[in-house]
Amino acid sequence: MYALVFVKDGIVRYMRLSRSFPATSIRPGNAAPAAILSAGPKDPVAWVATNVRDWILMSRDVRPPKVTMQILSKDNGFQLVMLSINAVAEKRADEEAEKLATQSPKFGR
Repeated sequence: MYALVFVKDGIVRYMRLSRSFPATSIRPGNAAPAAILSAGPKDPVAWVATNVRDWILMSRDVRPPKVTMQILSKDNGFQLVMLSINAVAEKRADEEAEKLATQSPKFGR
């Protein structure tokens, strides 16, 4: 699952989400999260973990996915933010959580 976010001067201008990417908490015209504003044009481009609540609408009863982002900063205030959620790892984590929740402890005599 992925999302591309185009930012100009700290304001989200455009977003493109994959079909399976969760609903976002940020919309075009909103200020970009503080985590991306500090990235400069000369900073190395690497995948880093990000706060899921900066980007995705979450309810309290749902386990939040792990979201990573990569920022490409250009001159004149342009930034491209790539968000990624590893769907296979998230499915595996959900299955493990469900397995633990449904298992009842068995005590021996």
